[in-house]
Order: sequence, then C-alpha cells, then structure tokens
Amino acid sequence: MSKQLFVKFSRRVMGNGVFIDSYAHRGQCIHTLAGAIKNSPCKYSVQVAANEHILDEPIGVNLNHSFSPSVYIEGKNLIAVHDLKPDDEITFDYNKNEAVVVSSFDDLVTDKFGFQSSLPVLGYKNSKPTKCETDK
Repeated sequence: MSKQLFVKFSRRVMGNGVFIDSYAHRGQCIHTLAGAIKNSPCKYSVQVAANEHILDEPIGVNLNHSFSPSVYIEGKNLIAVHDLKPDDEITFDYNKNEAVVVSSFDDLVTDKFGFQSSLPVLGYKNSKPTKCETDK
C-alpha cells in the first residue's frame, strides 16, 4: 500500500523535495511511479529500467539525491531503506539508480568520522545525453 507523499520546500536542498506524512517500515513500498515513459533521461525523470525513464508528477519529478537515501527504486516502486517517520524527506541515490544524470553536480558526503567531502553525481555510466526523446 502506498503512503501519502507530498511536495514542500526542502531546506536541505533549498528547493522542492518529497516528504512522507506517516510511518513506514524498512522494506515497505511507499509509492509506485506512474506517468509518461521516455527512452532517454531528462532532468526530472527517474530510471525504472534500461532505456525507460518515467516522468511521475508531482512526486518523481521532485525526488532529490542523497548519498544516504531514504528509499531505493525497484522497478517502479520506491522502497524504504530504513524505517521512516512523518515529515522525513524521500531521497534516492542518483549514482546507484540512474545510468546518466543529465544535470550532473557535486554533493557533500559525510564519513563515519564526520568529515565531509564533495563527490560527483554523474550516474553509473558517467556520461550525459544531449536531449530527452519521447517513446513513439
């Protein structure tokens, strides 16, 4: 059963983010992505299979990256990595899910000693597409 997710301002990224309004247990599906499927990535798409990128509005298009994500993507399902509580931000690791990140960026990661470093978020193939094409 999907949990109620909503979009609001995220102070962590200083922009929109997706949040949950109730508790969810580790391993629980909290949302199933739905929407237009494209055969190449766009800035706001989520990769659900090889050459399948979904534009799920308003949830999927507002999911943010984290090196310590709250969900992973299995098919079209968002699965909780750990127990979630109301108002937790829903994030996933772009480098583990996306073959390519159209708008690559650097993000901070904190190690177990509290030291921060900047790592690139490029996707697991480390290349950029030139445009987003719709399946026909």
